[in-house]
Amino acid sequence: MKLVERVMGAAFEELDAEVQALHRGSGIRSGRIDVHTAPLARLLGFPPSAKDAMLWFAVREEDGKAIWMRQINDRELRSEIAQSGAHLAERMNAMTVISEPVCEEGALVLRPLAMRAFDIPLPRALWPKVTTREWGEDGTYRFSIELRAPLTGRRLLAYEGWLSPEPEG
Repeated sequence: MKLVERVMGAAFEELDAEVQALHRGSGIRSGRIDVHTAPLARLLGFPPSAKDAMLWFAVREEDGKAIWMRQINDRELRSEIAQSGAHLAERMNAMTVISEPVCEEGALVLRPLAMRAFDIPLPRALWPKVTTREWGEDGTYRFSIELRAPLTGRRLLAYEGWLSPEPEG
């Protein structure tokens, strides 16, 4: 049983089949992605804005953690996802987000519960507004992630796209 399935328990079975397949699988998948990156997000290591960019995605489990590698055009983005009690802790660059994974109408939605920057807890007033959704559509895994600035509501980072249904050979 892989990480997200362990954390969600029986609720994992309510997710769209495409989402279950991605979180139970391993290997490399390809797809397309649209990315909007504000200057602050670029400084934090996120890839530049791009429309209909090539996406390579690889996932593997290592020491109980899920290692996600994304390559958007020529830029790599890595995150480590671990279990934190009944929640998920995703570390990407200097940020760690503790989230509650829930199923909403077949989609996997991550609800942020805590955030850290450089391992320092952030007060809720400084959290960016994070919206994360993964779902299946016509046999394809789809995703949408958006971060907005806490005080102004300006978009800091957004990406959405799809991945092939099966890992590459």
